[in-house]
Amino acid sequence: MPNHQPKPKRIASWSCLPKTGVVLVFGHRGEGKSALAWWLADEAHKQGRQVAAFALSDQAKTALPKWVRHVETHQEVAKLKPCLVVADEAAFKVHARRAQSEANVEWTRLVAISRHKGHLLLFVGQHARQLDVGLVADADLVVMKRPSLLHLRFARPELRPELEMAYERFAKARGDKRAWSFVVDYHTGRVGFLRNGLPRFWSDKLSKAFAVVELAPERKETKIRRVRCAS
Repeated sequence: MPNHQPKPKRIASWSCLPKTGVVLVFGHRGEGKSALAWWLADEAHKQGRQVAAFALSDQAKTALPKWVRHVETHQEVAKLKPCLVVADEAAFKVHARRAQSEANVEWTRLVAISRHKGHLLLFVGQHARQLDVGLVADADLVVMKRPSLLHLRFARPELRPELEMAYERFAKARGDKRAWSFVVDYHTGRVGFLRNGLPRFWSDKLSKAFAVVELAPERKETKIRRVRCAS
């Protein structure tokens, strides 16, 4: 990125999306990340693109229109025809602390061949540090909802200049700040504000798509019994 900060411009909704590659959406809780992701998917569908959802709960699946395909595995994603794939709550799928896990490796492979497959992978998460560093490094476009001060302090160094710009711009914005997103194209250096709406099918079910997710219980500490040996 150049040292000077380009002046953000307003950009069109669907036209900001690359045809293939990786798009990251992140921001503070409750700022409308999922709504933005599905609004982009809705806009892309209007332009004739195929859309799929990765590993959603049954509750969320019923809230989506029938034109959204549902896939549960990386193999299913790989077999899709050229498609926009939405992976919400990406930290569940490609968390930075599981960098060498089988799931992270599979996603890395899919990212590598996304251009050949014709896929656009859209990952949604709260913080870029939660995501595998390889995934962040391969991002073609990053869309930032309003960040918090802690987002700045814990930002990955590579993203900090644009995150600081987004923080400053959101601080000056008026009205409902959830209606805006800050977009950074890391190929061209272009930045801009996107005024986003809600997808036509938005509902509380989809907003709380992971409310029914059950987390695996923590491992119980193994107690060591001392055995007194006979002399």
